[in-house]
Amino acid sequence: MRTLLPTLLLAALAGCTPSLDPPPLDPPAPRRSGEARLAGDHAASALVHNLAQTFAARVPGPALVVEAPLGAQGARQAVADGLLGGAITLVPLGTAGGIPIARTQPVLVAGPGVRTRRVAAAQLAETLQGRRPTWVDGLPRRILLRDPDDPLEQAIGRADPLLAAAFDEAHRSRRWRVFSDEEALLGAVRRTPGALTVSDTGSLALQALPVWVIRGVDAPPLEIRLELGPNPSPRLQAFAAFVVGPVGRGIIADLGYSLPAGPP
Repeated sequence: MRTLLPTLLLAALAGCTPSLDPPPLDPPAPRRSGEARLAGDHAASALVHNLAQTFAARVPGPALVVEAPLGAQGARQAVADGLLGGAITLVPLGTAGGIPIARTQPVLVAGPGVRTRRVAAAQLAETLQGRRPTWVDGLPRRILLRDPDDPLEQAIGRADPLLAAAFDEAHRSRRWRVFSDEEALLGAVRRTPGALTVSDTGSLALQALPVWVIRGVDAPPLEIRLELGPNPSPRLQAFAAFVVGPVGRGIIADLGYSLPAGPP
């Protein structure tokens, strides 16, 4: 009260009433005109960054902002909700919607020390369930799981009913470590003796990963699609045209991905 009294007296002498409200905050900085926001799911994140960087270098214009990767379903929902202008995700062949830009093959990859070349679906299911604790040479098997809704893991699960049930049980039991970050997952499999996880041929080629690919479980390829919001910005439309054009398709093939069947 003693602090306010001189202020009140001065205000009265000046013929006005003082305001005790704090000064207004500065308005938030507006987004740059034409800025476009894009994200990929975890498996497509490296491809998204490569395409966005090449596009920005070759096609001048407003910023194309690549957000942190999301789950495949979350990325598509963010586009539907208007939080993102576009998303690049992996989907099963034949899925409706979006623009096909590439294909990739789900595969099993192993970490240091693993010399096994083939794993049957029944053997993988038993490993997921903890009933095959070691490889043939006695090295402990360590499964590194992806998120339950990850399209790569789901594709391996669709290869055999035993695997679908085994993956589901493995997640419910929390027996194995689960990774949401693609870089962390691939780094872990490179460092972990006896590790086994699910990846894809495109990601392995793009990042030149020195890992052992294990055959025996044949999953169908997945399509990588660009999905745009209902009112895409001109910058995102230009990005889509670039990706399906001859330069974009050449970059995708050079990175190690297969191109989708049929004309773009």
